[in-house]
Amino acid sequence: MANIGHLYTYKETHSIKEAVISFTVTPQIQNPASYQKLLEEGEPMASMYQRFEPVKTVEVQMNMNTLGSQYNVKHDSGFKMISFKNGNATDVIQGLNQPNVGIFTFNTVNYDGWQQFSSRAIDSATHLVDFDAKYQVRSFNVLFIDEFYFEANAYKPDELFARGSKNLPEGIFDSSVIDYNLVMQKEKDKKYYQEEMSIKVFDEAGKKTIRIIGNITFNIDPVPFAQLLKMPELRGHLDFVHNENKSNLIDILNPKISTLIGLQS
Repeated sequence: MANIGHLYTYKETHSIKEAVISFTVTPQIQNPASYQKLLEEGEPMASMYQRFEPVKTVEVQMNMNTLGSQYNVKHDSGFKMISFKNGNATDVIQGLNQPNVGIFTFNTVNYDGWQQFSSRAIDSATHLVDFDAKYQVRSFNVLFIDEFYFEANAYKPDELFARGSKNLPEGIFDSSVIDYNLVMQKEKDKKYYQEEMSIKVFDEAGKKTIRIIGNITFNIDPVPFAQLLKMPELRGHLDFVHNENKSNLIDILNPKISTLIGLQS
């Protein structure tokens, strides 16, 4: 952690707790357990991810023949592949089924730079598509979670947030507990997207936690997953989100904090 007075960042050189690239696809994932073969078959995925976990959902159903009784039905609803470093999870692939669609997410909880993370995500997605190429992508998004912390009873909004920000309400400086959400439909550089911002300030384990979530989603005409991954426009859109997230943080954060985490000099 880096700090200015009683304010601390999530990491020494940045504030990113988690970053996620997601693709929403059709059809749903038909046989989630089959993706374990990617690790059993060895390279390249076996060196990237060391554990496979099925994801099951439990549906509670009533037995109409026996008054008041119920039973649980388990469904294979997805899978996880987990990468470890020094015994700690670092990157996670998830394939999850939602109503009528499937969602593939590529998460890191050990952020080591945008180019490194985004390249790993695209590389991993390519191996998934090589295994099963039937999917059409209907949307994709990038999400960042940044966290900051104040020592107990030391929270001062002005030390973290910038007055005059176009994205912040003035009331954010008058409360010690905040749950602020902003959703916008936007167009920039001929890109049309939905942008979501969430700011939460809450007490946790003897400290004040400030969690800032930025999420940008692109809804697109269906395109084969394999084709999308090869398109230069995908990388352009992902880089665009990364830059927009940086710009939003520069707008809402005190300049001293933006400098501390390397957003500006």
